[in-house]
Amino acid sequence: MKMFKRMAAAAAAFILAMTVMTAGAFAEAEPNVDATAATIVIDESNKNTYKAYQIFVGTPDAEGKFTSNDIAVGSGVNAEALFAAITGADESASPMIFALDYLSKADAATVTSKLKSNGVLSETFTEVKDGTELPLGYYYIEETDANDNTLKGDLLKIAKAGELEIKAKIGAPRAEKKVIEEDYTVTVGSEIDKDLYVEGYNDAADYSFGEQINFQIVGTMPQTIADYDHYYYEFTDCLAAGFEVPNAVDFTVTVDEVEIRPDYIIIDTDAETHETTIRIIINDITNHAVTAASIVKVNYATEFDPENAVIGPDGNTNGVHLTYTTNPEYDGEGYFEQTGEGEVEKTEEKDEETEDTTEDGVVVYTYAIALNKLDKDTEGALAGAKFVLVRKGENNQEAIAKVDEEGNFVQFDEMPDEIDTTNTDYVLTSDDGGFITVTGLDSGTYFLREVEAPEDYNLLEEDIEVSFVPLLTTDGNDPVRNTDGSWGYKNNDGSDAYGTMNTSDGVTDDDGYMYLEVENQKGYKLPETGGIGTTIFYVGGGITAAAAGIVLVARRRAKKDQ
Repeated sequence: MKMFKRMAAAAAAFILAMTVMTAGAFAEAEPNVDATAATIVIDESNKNTYKAYQIFVGTPDAEGKFTSNDIAVGSGVNAEALFAAITGADESASPMIFALDYLSKADAATVTSKLKSNGVLSETFTEVKDGTELPLGYYYIEETDANDNTLKGDLLKIAKAGELEIKAKIGAPRAEKKVIEEDYTVTVGSEIDKDLYVEGYNDAADYSFGEQINFQIVGTMPQTIADYDHYYYEFTDCLAAGFEVPNAVDFTVTVDEVEIRPDYIIIDTDAETHETTIRIIINDITNHAVTAASIVKVNYATEFDPENAVIGPDGNTNGVHLTYTTNPEYDGEGYFEQTGEGEVEKTEEKDEETEDTTEDGVVVYTYAIALNKLDKDTEGALAGAKFVLVRKGENNQEAIAKVDEEGNFVQFDEMPDEIDTTNTDYVLTSDDGGFITVTGLDSGTYFLREVEAPEDYNLLEEDIEVSFVPLLTTDGNDPVRNTDGSWGYKNNDGSDAYGTMNTSDGVTDDDGYMYLEVENQKGYKLPETGGIGTTIFYVGGGITAAAAGIVLVARRRAKKDQ
C-alpha cells in the first residue's frame, strides 16, 4: 500500500511540474539523463512467470525520488490513453492539474485498475526472468502462477541499481467447476483436474429438459494457510439464464468431506438477463481445521429453464471464481456489516484486501428438432401431419416422448400398443407453416414416426432418424474431439475453454434447432377390405378386361373379312 502511495505521489509531482504541457507533449517527453538498471533475482523454486510493463522510466535523485526533469512515459503504456485514464478527461484540452488532483486522491487499487483499462497498457512488455535487467522507473507487473492463474497485478518502483528479488505469491488457492456427464470423459489438463476429478466430471455435458443437472465446485487452500490466523474464502458462481434458480437449502458444502455450514449463501437473479449469481461465503475458513492440502467442495443440482435455455451449438455457459484474503492481519469477521436491513458489504475494504482467481467454466447443451412438412411437388407447407418422437432401448424396446403444449420435451413413457392420434401429450401436429418442433433433448438417436398424414397424402413408410452427437470443432480455441472419444477442452495456452458443439447431421438454423425438411406426395388411401373403395377397384378392373376382349374379337373378325 505504501509503495503504491509513493508511486502516486511521485507521479503527481511529475505531472504538477508539467501543467503547461499538452497531452501530446506528455507523450513525447524524453528523460534528460542516462538510465541505469536493476538486476532481477528470482529463486529457482519460484515457478511463477512475470511480465513487466514500463510505466515511467528515468533516474531518481539521491533520495530515490523522481522529478519532472528525469522521468518520462515508459514503453509499456500508451501515453495518450494513460493521460486520459488518470485525469478522467478527454485528451484534447484537459490541463495537467486535473491529473494531479486525481492522483492525490486515488488509492492503489484504483491506480492499478486504471492501468488495466482503457487501452493504457501497450503490447510492449519485458518477460522477466532471473537476471533480467530493468531500467529504473515504475512498472506494472503481471504475475501468472504455475496453474495458469493470472494473479492481481502490482506496481513496482525501482529507484536504485543493484539486485532486486521478486518473490512469488506462493500457493494462491484455486477453484474449478465441473458438471456431471457420465456418457463422456474430459481430457484432463491441469493438476487440479488430475487431483480432484474422476470420470464423469466434465467441462461440458448435454441434458434434456426435466433432467437433474449436477454441478460441483472445488477449491484448494494456499500453501501458506498456516501463516494466517483467519482466512476469507468466497466462491462466486455465475449460472446462465437457461437454468432454474436453485434453492440455498439444496447446496452441500464440505471441507475435507466433512459437511459445514457457510456464513452466507446469497442467490441473486437479474430480472432482465435472468442470469443468477450465487455466492458461498465463509468468513473464516480456518475455523474448520484446514491445512494446505484441504479441499472445499460445493455440490448442487438444477434443471434447464425451458423459457430461457440456449438451444443448440452455443450452449449454456457458466463459471466460478474464488475470492480470498491477501491481508495477513485479516480479522476473520468477513466483509459485511450487520444492519437492521440485512447484510451490507464493505466493498472498499474488501477490494483492498482480497484477490480473485481466474474464472473456470463449464458449458451444458440441449438440442431441438424443427421438422418442416412440405408438398413434394409444390414445396408448399403441409398442416395436419401427425408425428410421435420415439427412442429405442435395449432389444429395440421403444419409448414415446411426452411433450407439453409448447413442444418442450417432458419425459419418455412406455410405448402404448396403439397410438391415440388425438392425444396431444404425445402426438405432434404440423402447424399452418408445416412445422413440428421438439425442444430440450439430450444427445442420442431419436426417431420421428408419422402416425397420420395430411388428407390426400401418403403416410411415410419409414421413421426419420435424428442423431445428436457431441462433435467438437477444431477451429481457433474451440475444443476438439479426440480419437478415443474423450474431449480436449483447453485453449491453446492450456487454460480451460468454452466451446462449440455441433449436430451430426441435418442443418442447424440460427435458433439452434436441427432443421429437417420432410416431403410428402399426394396419393390414395386404401379403405378397409370389403368397403366401397375396393369394390370400385375390382369393378374397374373387370371393365378394363372386358374392353380388351371386345377389341381383340373385333380385330379377329376384321381379319377374316379381309
